[in-house]
Amino acid sequence: MREVFLCFLADPDAYVREWAAFYIHCDRCSLDSPEIRAALRRLVDDLKDAVRAEACATLGLLGDRAIVPYLIRQFENGTVWSWNLEAATKLGDPAFIPVLRHLRNGYRKTHWFYKSVTETIKVIRVKNML
Repeated sequence: MREVFLCFLADPDAYVREWAAFYIHCDRCSLDSPEIRAALRRLVDDLKDAVRAEACATLGLLGDRAIVPYLIRQFENGTVWSWNLEAATKLGDPAFIPVLRHLRNGYRKTHWFYKSVTETIKVIRVKNML
């Protein structure tokens, strides 16, 4: 099965690459391997934003700490999906806090997005005893 997903992650169609990365992050365990992670790392600079976001989220959810700067870049560019926040929460790196605080600007405290980002910040702060 891994070989199939390695092919999908290298497919010329961005849609196929995006959904392959999505499936891997939904699956999380059984497809994880050094080869899968290497293929995902090649996608963090993909031309398509959705492919980059899926690759970053998937690597983060797999616990790959090397993805932190790429996730921060995604947040700085305004690409914030729930699984990107989930990946930041799992990684728990305090480097996420400034960009996450900035992302909340302009949202009411009652807005779901503000609440989601705030919860991510809280978890990161607790993990790091900040």
